Amino acid sequence: MKIWWCLNVVWLLLFGYGAYWFLTQKNDWTGTPQTLESRILSIIALVVVFLVILLIQLIIGFFIAKHKNKKGQQTNQV
Repeated sequence: MKIWWCLNVVWLLLFGYGAYWFLTQKNDWTGTPQTLESRILSIIALVVVFLVILLIQLIIGFFIAKHKNKKGQQTNQV
């Protein structure tokens, strides 16, 4: 479970760095200047990816906790 939490912290740091990078860059990859609208769209795309990853992490965390509880109950019965 500690590894799962460490990975969640890594994902959160990557999200923070990505948001910072999108907000501070002056030009995009083609060399055109970034406008406020394009920065907002970039942040929205990053948030959508973050939410998908968050949903997957919550599902994985649910199954880890469920497996851990089931394993703990089996040792108490013996």
